[in-house]
Amino acid sequence: VPEALPIALTIILSVGAERIASKKGIIRKLAAAETLGSATLIMTDKTGTLTKADMRLVGVYTFDILNGEKYSEMASNHFSIEQKNIIKLALNNIDVIVQNRDNDEKEWKFTGRPFEVNIAKAAALQGIPLKEILMEENSLYLPFNSTNKFSVSKNRDKYIIMGAPDILLKRSNVDKDTYLKVLSWIQDASTNGKRLVAVGTLDSKNIKKIDIDLIQDIAFEGILSFFDPVREEVPAAVKNIESHGVRVVIITGDLKGTAISVAKSLGWGVADDEILTGEDINTMNDDQLLATIRKIKIFARVTPEDKLRIGNLYRVLGEVVAMTGDGVNDAPALKSMDIGISLGSGSDVAQSAADLVLLDDNFQTISMAIDEGRRILA
Repeated sequence: VPEALPIALTIILSVGAERIASKKGIIRKLAAAETLGSATLIMTDKTGTLTKADMRLVGVYTFDILNGEKYSEMASNHFSIEQKNIIKLALNNIDVIVQNRDNDEKEWKFTGRPFEVNIAKAAALQGIPLKEILMEENSLYLPFNSTNKFSVSKNRDKYIIMGAPDILLKRSNVDKDTYLKVLSWIQDASTNGKRLVAVGTLDSKNIKKIDIDLIQDIAFEGILSFFDPVREEVPAAVKNIESHGVRVVIITGDLKGTAISVAKSLGWGVADDEILTGEDINTMNDDQLLATIRKIKIFARVTPEDKLRIGNLYRVLGEVVAMTGDGVNDAPALKSMDIGISLGSGSDVAQSAADLVLLDDNFQTISMAIDEGRRILA
């Protein structure tokens, strides 16, 4: 073996890793710089990677609106007292840090999860007394996670539940006709590219100890509607990757309609048989999934466990899989894939499990990293 060969390979990988770093992608394991050049499939999340993660609150819909009208865009952001009350309930269920508490409330800067920060910003713009609500004693009994898809906090004599509207609707006390009407409204709104977060309440007098199974008969209060635009550079980045023969699939915990709307912004045509939901996946065994996933473009409403299962099945098919993730629960999937890609804004656990960390959370960085990986391989 030529003595200089290991040194030459190490230098090539190091220079490649440095070039990727200059484009805001940090390679945590040197060999991953080469593996990037071999990737044949990218499983990408939607929020923050394909979109800007600038989730602006564009609508607040009370239960009366949901039960009485078809979905339509809100004409104004000047909310009624009932709509402001839903924002107040949501404020009792968020975890944000105020960086400049001594300034005027409208100038406050927040850090936290993007949609929670946007709830706080919207409340300040609507003149809702933030200091008064955020200073109240609220106990966050159950933080939001990708499996349950809702969080639970307690304020005085009621539990406040906030999360995926379809999940809260299933656990609510509405009758069948109302359920179908509100579900149709949710589907229409998500098809228009809106990310929806529902707010519900539950009397705490009858529940002594919080248990997932006890979160039933929720009073469905309303829905907060957010819009998160697709990054301008992403459609070109996706086309660049696909031109190298690398497939891109969207895998997200969001509603099917929201994912389809993003796919259309990328210029994709998506047929009904090219989408699978978490519910569909749970009814299929591995052999059935293996026969199906080759043509799938979107996996919607999936859990981290689903991501791990799907990624491993793609590997069985011979794909070299790169997968994005940001949550603690995504760590097993990131570690199992050929290339685990964590977002810079993601959890420390996800970053530790990943091979590549995107400092700017941008899909374009993945595209540039793969280009660089191919150069290293050559």
